[in-house]
Amino acid sequence: MDHFAGLDVSVKETSVCIVDETGKIVREVKVASEPEALLAVLKNPAYHFKRIGLEAGPLSQWLFSALAEAGLPVICVETRHMRAALKAQINKTDRNDARGIAQMMRVGLYRPVHVKTLHSQKLRMLLTHRKLLQSKAIAIENDLRATLRNFGLNRIDRFRPVLGVLAKGGKQPYAIGMKDGAPFGLAGLWENWKDPAADEWVRTFTIITVPSDDLRVVGFLAGVLT
Repeated sequence: MDHFAGLDVSVKETSVCIVDETGKIVREVKVASEPEALLAVLKNPAYHFKRIGLEAGPLSQWLFSALAEAGLPVICVETRHMRAALKAQINKTDRNDARGIAQMMRVGLYRPVHVKTLHSQKLRMLLTHRKLLQSKAIAIENDLRATLRNFGLNRIDRFRPVLGVLAKGGKQPYAIGMKDGAPFGLAGLWENWKDPAADEWVRTFTIITVPSDDLRVVGFLAGVLT
């Protein structure tokens, strides 16, 4: 005889309902929301499962992968479709939801959801966290730059002189920085002045420059703070 199971998963516990092919409830139990606890119930040799359904949620990928790896015919069901089907119940409890999911598995009234492989999930997690770390690093660097500007300092890792040697009738730009690529500070001046034409205050900024004695690319260089 074929059996069908419905899993109503919450963060801590999962309600399990097992029915036979006639719709009769064979077993109801509540276990921890962990693969080992679920497998202890579902791997019972007395049951011959045809379909096991669980609703898509935060733990569904983890539990789905473990149950599928154990050889169980588990199906992840679309959340909105499942909620609409279970809304007709008078008493909305975890136990009744597990019963409803089991009966939907028995009659085939469900909409399956594709679950990515564990490798794809790990790769997506790494890419998502990498993007998060990059955005946080950029935000911290921008905050540091804004803080240093209040004290007349400009933190950079390289600067490009506006003047250069003539090359084929044009100017050759140069990028100048530390040999090890470390950031450094430039001496600067801030000033607020009122534009008489527009009648508004304008915040200006200038870099303090010094003569370039050793470097013959340009006639002056920005003053690097050491």
